[in-house]
Amino acid sequence: MLKEMERTVIKYLRKKGKKYKEIGEEIGCHRETASKVMKEPVDKKYKRISVENQVTRYHKEIEEWIESGIKVNRMLEKAQEELNPPYAGCRSVFYEQVSKIRKELKEKAAETFIRFEGLPGEYLQIDWGEVRNFPFTQKERQTRYIFAARLKYSRVMYAEFQNNMHLETLVRCIIRAFEYIGGIPWACVFDNMKTVIVSRDAEGKPIWNEAFRKFSVDMDFYRHICDPYCANQKGTVENLVKIVKGNFIGGREFVDDADLERRCKEWLEKINNTVCQAHNRIPFELLGEEQKKFTSLQTSSKDYGIMTVCKVNQESRIHLECNIYSVPTDYVNQTVIVRMTEDRILIYDPKGINCVAEHRRLFGKGEKVIVPEHYEEVLKRKPKGRAMLYRDHLISQDEQIYNFISNLCRRRRGVEAFGPDMVKMYELYKRHGKEEFLAAIALSSEWECYGSEYLEYLLEIPAQGSRQKLLPLRGIPVQKEVDRPMEVYMNYVEGGGR
Repeated sequence: MLKEMERTVIKYLRKKGKKYKEIGEEIGCHRETASKVMKEPVDKKYKRISVENQVTRYHKEIEEWIESGIKVNRMLEKAQEELNPPYAGCRSVFYEQVSKIRKELKEKAAETFIRFEGLPGEYLQIDWGEVRNFPFTQKERQTRYIFAARLKYSRVMYAEFQNNMHLETLVRCIIRAFEYIGGIPWACVFDNMKTVIVSRDAEGKPIWNEAFRKFSVDMDFYRHICDPYCANQKGTVENLVKIVKGNFIGGREFVDDADLERRCKEWLEKINNTVCQAHNRIPFELLGEEQKKFTSLQTSSKDYGIMTVCKVNQESRIHLECNIYSVPTDYVNQTVIVRMTEDRILIYDPKGINCVAEHRRLFGKGEKVIVPEHYEEVLKRKPKGRAMLYRDHLISQDEQIYNFISNLCRRRRGVEAFGPDMVKMYELYKRHGKEEFLAAIALSSEWECYGSEYLEYLLEIPAQGSRQKLLPLRGIPVQKEVDRPMEVYMNYVEGGGR
């Protein structure tokens, strides 16, 4: 593009009689360009559609794509394939213009930012933070996640550290936060966590994680989700994560998780008793006003049961967290409601009203808890099945019991032979408890007397009897004053109990 001075020189040289080729060589342009200048005014204004304008004509569509979270490379594809007219410019210019539009949207959002204060007991803001290579001194440096919660009105802070951000971890952290502040506020504000919302519908409304929705109903608080790409809606909790990283973790090292937990509690106690710049008051002093508005907490983080649903299979069992739990046979092929506390599994009927089974919670993989009473109706028709079920249940309780039953079954082969022993042993176990039963197993095993009759004698001997317990052998009188010689027992055992 020639400037006004160059156009003037071209006209001047042409008036002096020079040819267009000579003028072009002298000015540095093509001869046809020099010829064209002679037909135009010296101060001609160029009108050209810039590449930038080719992008800005799609400004509205690009804004919508940015708000929808579409990546810039996909925007370029849509602009080239779906818009009319399609974008025909280069990729770098398109990327640059998208970056400018994105920046404008952020600036616009910052301009419309409005700070608000909560009412007493109204808002608890919750978020996660992440710290990689955590500064441990006596264990491997690992990633730790910061659970952060802050009351909007009083600015009381709560924080703890976890090794994951699973749904159960989140729920129990929230309950511990409720315990710390002394109640349940009206509303809890969250970022777009997958443990809280699964996705959004066509209208942008959140689709809640069902277990978390049930949790909020149980706790009776309103759940509020920030809009996408609007981190400022999380308010003071966003700063809380930064405060924890900068004021608490920064410059410190920790021995292990126990040391981290102890020092975090000390730090929270200190910071919540320090004047807050937001209102120039001590947060704990304002907490009393909030607690008057809270809903009372009726459970604890340890006892709260997180809800899920399970299908009972043909074996009257449910599969949960890679482990197996038995259910009464009345519920075969039905869907039951399950509640998971920190250490128990509670199984309810399909309506979620009556608790039909309770088990200790398993944390391994492939483990199982089977309660024989759940199969009572079936066992009435299958006596051999009763013996095998009782045996499986007993050997799962302790290694000593496993060894005792293994020896018993080798001596009394076949279900018909050891079946009555299993039934009697199970009755003794239920009647006397695990501790006394194991003591009887140990004593009977010491003398290599394997049979339910020995356990029954040891467990049910009259309290006023001799403290020296003698195991009765069939066909051999019991000596009350002097114990029998060992060879008597050995002959009895080697003879298969005859």
